[in-house]
Amino acid sequence: MPVLPLSAIECRRRIPARLISMSQESRTILLFLFFLLPLAGIARAADVRMSDGRHLNGEILDIAKVDEKIEDDGKTRVKSIVVIDNGLRRVYVPRKQVVATTPNAELFETFKTRNQRFASGENANRYESIGDCSPLEPFDSFGRRLVVLAGPKGPEYEIQAITEISTRYVRARGIDKVWDARYALFTIPRSILSPILNRQIDPKQFDDRIRLFHFYSIAKYYEAAEEELQSIREDFKDDPNITEKVQRALRDIKRFADERLENELRMRSEAGQHRQVAHLLRNFNTEGVSSIVLQSIRRMLEKYEGFDRKRDALLLRMQQLADTVKDEKVRAKVEDVLDEIEAEINPNTFDRLSAFVLNETDDSLSNDEKLAIGLSGWLIGNQADNRRLVVAVSLAETRRLVREYLLEADKSGREKIFRAIRAEEAGTPEFVAAILKLMKPPAEVPEGNPEKPGYYDLEIKGIEGAPFYETLRYAIQLPPEYDPNRAYPTIVSLHSGGMTPEDQLRFWAGPWSGPQRLGQASRHGFLVIAPFWGIPGQRSYDQSPLAHGAVLKIVQDACSRFNIDTDRIFLSGHGIGADAAWDIGIAHPDLWAGLIPFCAQASKTVDSYSENAKYLPFYYVGGELDASASSGTYQNKLITNGKSFNFYLRGGFDATVALYLGRGAELYAEEQFALFDWMKPRRRTVPSEFAAKLVRPLNDFYFFWNLELPAVPDEASWPKTKGELKTLEVKSEYLEKLNKLKISASKGISPQLYLTPEMINFKDKVDIEVNGRKFQPKSGYLEPDLLVMLEDVRTRKDRRHPFWTRLDADSRQ
Repeated sequence: MPVLPLSAIECRRRIPARLISMSQESRTILLFLFFLLPLAGIARAADVRMSDGRHLNGEILDIAKVDEKIEDDGKTRVKSIVVIDNGLRRVYVPRKQVVATTPNAELFETFKTRNQRFASGENANRYESIGDCSPLEPFDSFGRRLVVLAGPKGPEYEIQAITEISTRYVRARGIDKVWDARYALFTIPRSILSPILNRQIDPKQFDDRIRLFHFYSIAKYYEAAEEELQSIREDFKDDPNITEKVQRALRDIKRFADERLENELRMRSEAGQHRQVAHLLRNFNTEGVSSIVLQSIRRMLEKYEGFDRKRDALLLRMQQLADTVKDEKVRAKVEDVLDEIEAEINPNTFDRLSAFVLNETDDSLSNDEKLAIGLSGWLIGNQADNRRLVVAVSLAETRRLVREYLLEADKSGREKIFRAIRAEEAGTPEFVAAILKLMKPPAEVPEGNPEKPGYYDLEIKGIEGAPFYETLRYAIQLPPEYDPNRAYPTIVSLHSGGMTPEDQLRFWAGPWSGPQRLGQASRHGFLVIAPFWGIPGQRSYDQSPLAHGAVLKIVQDACSRFNIDTDRIFLSGHGIGADAAWDIGIAHPDLWAGLIPFCAQASKTVDSYSENAKYLPFYYVGGELDASASSGTYQNKLITNGKSFNFYLRGGFDATVALYLGRGAELYAEEQFALFDWMKPRRRTVPSEFAAKLVRPLNDFYFFWNLELPAVPDEASWPKTKGELKTLEVKSEYLEKLNKLKISASKGISPQLYLTPEMINFKDKVDIEVNGRKFQPKSGYLEPDLLVMLEDVRTRKDRRHPFWTRLDADSRQ
């Protein structure tokens, strides 16, 4: 399976140049470096700045809908969709999400290959749309390869010929039929790319050699640029003027490479890979490094070395305070927590003790109070102002009991544990909510494969009475240096027909390279979950509720075993796995931080509850010519998906559609760099108001943020919406100034309200109504319910946002 070229951080020269952006200063240096020689061109385009901070560059166009061939209602449409075309792909975004558009000059270099034959002309046969597209061999040194295309009449074979190589993309055209496909430059290995480029220049011509150097530099292939410069210096060593310029250029190229490594180290540090970063910093080759980069590297190293000193001093001080505790039983419990702190304190967890660091020299505090602040900070974070040592040690015991409760299968056993929790000083909803957020996952992780660190293939109990779903399996890959005390962003990726969960892990986390994976999820510190979600041999997605149940159960199980940031779970998939992801994601918009379908086709259910997408960030990746089989013909997915695309984009939703030019159904690993930029700022949020739709009963209940719908009426009684699928609707609106929550639901739905302090103010009287009927506690105040909280976490597995109370249909808490 093709994958992206992956970074190898252990060697500075092996880190791909494309991983960081070139600064304007660097561009300027490159532009004027050889001021007496022909230079690269300057492309006139626009920089589109999005509300999420992204910058998209290319030629722009305002349009009314994604494809003018799509049937519309005849109304004149405002051009509310922006298309950005950079020659590789077209990106469609809502005009409402565009903050600014400014002219932008971009360096580029292009080689047109010589003597390359390809099909052309208006009367020539052409590929209007294609399905799966797979190369049968890599490009040869002449830039040609054989590919197989899926068509309505079976597979077709075509020869592609590279006709153009730019610093952004490679243009490959069909020889037998008109076909113009674009591929990201870095998807072509340098072992193939360089021989093709070398055929386009005269190695004895200095201008040609410099042009090739410019190409590598602008493309950020710094290793290749340096090699080309070294070769130029050797071949033209008799010209002292050239030798001087080459020497200056070599220094600049090295600086760019050093800047790239510095940025890579910072990113790895942010991803929690501190041991690796510290090791690389300590062994960093400083020879020839610029003073600016060297200072930055030294500051990073000093920070890590300073952490070791601060950790040792902090542990010593806490031990000194523990030694002053007079009560032996209390001191023994304190020692247990200190042992845990000593074993688990690291740059991921050090901030928990920041309040202790600030207060440990405060003479107005007793030793017990200082120690209580430190222990409490470790167990529940610094948001709680606890200075009572008896409460601090109770927090540790309460955490132990909470873990037992979450793992106890027997109801009577849970009741006994619950009574023990209530008897603890820290057994309050406020303390337990804080404990849950910072505690390690309660369920055990089975022993893994030492040859594949962080990889697990797990089997769990599934959906009772459902063939093929009674037992569920999933594979998971943890990022390097996984720490159960750190919450990690996660990608749930559904495989297509003919693919496996391992293929999805390889796509996101990369193939194994020795004892680690070097893919983008590994670099950015993401977990990847790949469920066995479908029926064996399945070739199409059937909108089955069982598929929904399988995926949700798997995600819940993973959350109980691994420290997943439930605010940053992204649902993705390829092919029919993407079809399923689109349906599952939009049916449960409250669960995901974003939805990323690759080459998906919208189903009737997806079209029927498009309004749910208002609350779910959406990023579609596909090919301009990608098509789906329908009645023996192939129909372009831009048409079949057009209704949903137009609804999302016109509505100003957080939606992006990226279509690669001349491409069909492929994996599109090259989009990962843009996708991780897109995922980085996104978090799941609770909207202050929402109107969500149900298309069919799923998994015996339905949840939308604060509403559980345990008794959805029989589907036969549902009303039709616009003559399409039957739908039901629920609405919620929170008026903060009045502390009022208004709920409305379709006839027959009796919702249960689950609330947290994030959704409504517990300290003031509440005003809640459902379909115009008062629906609130008799006192007017919401009372936190510890049992509701624990049961919610036991069933939904979301420790970051447990519900604090529940209001049933009879208005009683």
